[in-house]
Amino acid sequence: MHTFINDDAGYLDWIRNNPSGFVINSHRFPKSSYLNLHCSICPSIRTSKRSNWTTRSYIKICSNDREELTKWTTENFGRLPYSCSICKP
Repeated sequence: MHTFINDDAGYLDWIRNNPSGFVINSHRFPKSSYLNLHCSICPSIRTSKRSNWTTRSYIKICSNDREELTKWTTENFGRLPYSCSICKP
């Protein structure tokens, strides 16, 4: 599991190199109300229309193991993450 904060280049490199991976998009200081699970190929978390993936209000938690991410949200926030309605991970 990798957490990207203030590291857009590292995040973009990770999603390019892990096309079957998963990403939790969360606020800079994660809260249970905003933990969104995506496939790493989801257009909503990799569009070229953006340039601040991990440098402002959001962070990315990435893993090739979906269960690792759901375990992280359950242990830290007492709930499963929301599933993206676009990529449906």
